[in-house]
Amino acid sequence: MSVTDEWAQALQKESRGLDEALAASNPLKVKRGFRNFQRRVSERFFQVDVNLKAVCGDLRQIGTPLDSVLGMIE
Repeated sequence: MSVTDEWAQALQKESRGLDEALAASNPLKVKRGFRNFQRRVSERFFQVDVNLKAVCGDLRQIGTPLDSVLGMIE
C-alpha cells in the first residue's frame, strides 16, 4: 500500500515505532511509542472533525436555496 498523505506517513512511522518497542519488550519505549501514536491519531481525528463541520456548513448553505426551488415545484 502506498501512502502519500503526510498525516498517514507520520501515523505509519509512529505505528512502526510502537511495534518495535513492543517487540523489544521495552516498557519505557512502549509507553513513549503509545503516547506518540495516540497524539498523532488525536490530531488527525480533530482535523477530520474540523473538515466535516466545514462541509456540513457548506451543505446547510446549499440547502436553503434548494428548499426554495422545491417549494416552487410543489
